[in-house]
Amino acid sequence: MVTGDRRPQRRRPQVVNLQAVRVARLGRTIGRCLEDGHAIADVSTVTNVVEWRKAARAVASSRGWRVRTGVTRDGKRVWAVRVDRETTDEDRSVLRDRLGYLSALLGLR
Repeated sequence: MVTGDRRPQRRRPQVVNLQAVRVARLGRTIGRCLEDGHAIADVSTVTNVVEWRKAARAVASSRGWRVRTGVTRDGKRVWAVRVDRETTDEDRSVLRDRLGYLSALLGLR
């Protein structure tokens, strides 16, 4: 057989789940924030709030963390808070400033 006689084999098309890719990418960003205890984003900067929350839960689950996610009453921010982590006074202060009423709901008084 002479080199170059064979035709290169064609690769079969691969189906990519774009939603899964977006959720994984979001999860990496949110995961870095959750290491500090919470992640908060303005809804205006988030393309899909449901995907953002799903990504937060997925990254937390993969790392063995427990989180709560939600959207503020005014609908302007989406948030995720680790509930398996001891919160410090500084954490509670930051959350109170950034989320207002939610800190009371989460027991961060």
